[in-house]
Amino acid sequence: MPNNDGKCTVVPVHTGETTGRGLPMNKRYAPRIRLIFAVLILFSCIGCDQATKSIATQTLQHTPPQSFLADTVRLEYVLNPGGFLSLGGNLPDDIRSWIFIGFNSCMMLALCASLLLNLHMSFAVFVSVIFVLAGGVGNQIDRILNNGLVTDFINLGVGPLRTGVFNVADMAVTFGAIAAVFFLLRQKAAESNDVPERR
Repeated sequence: MPNNDGKCTVVPVHTGETTGRGLPMNKRYAPRIRLIFAVLILFSCIGCDQATKSIATQTLQHTPPQSFLADTVRLEYVLNPGGFLSLGGNLPDDIRSWIFIGFNSCMMLALCASLLLNLHMSFAVFVSVIFVLAGGVGNQIDRILNNGLVTDFINLGVGPLRTGVFNVADMAVTFGAIAAVFFLLRQKAAESNDVPERR
């Protein structure tokens, strides 16, 4: 607006609401929104995983493997004593139990703590890690309730080239891990491009 000298003065205008501490409202509620997303993803993934395992147990346990889409998809009931794609399944029972129940539980608790302490990390990375956590919890429920065994029932492949037998929790872990690495690498590349070259 013009002042007494006839010159115009620019007056800054604040368009967003602020909290009592002068912080934008979106900054204040961002951690809450992330926690809501985390809870939704966890309940959805774990619920879907447990539901599909229950259905597989009821419908596939006493039947031969079922083939679909020209044998691209096979559904077969398998109790896996190891980790992803049966890794570590041949270990002695005591060592296997310590690794897949004790150590995995500690790792998931550490992952939860890391997420809670870093709520302002990249949203894409945050969501990706939540998928990893959801898959880990889903399989951990199986191990605790089923004497260290995990229910697997999906097998994919073409001809002799096939995956191992896996489940929905394994899919969540794999998707989350690949997505987290992708977004972290992209973030690192973007930060490198923002650094001015030294002369």
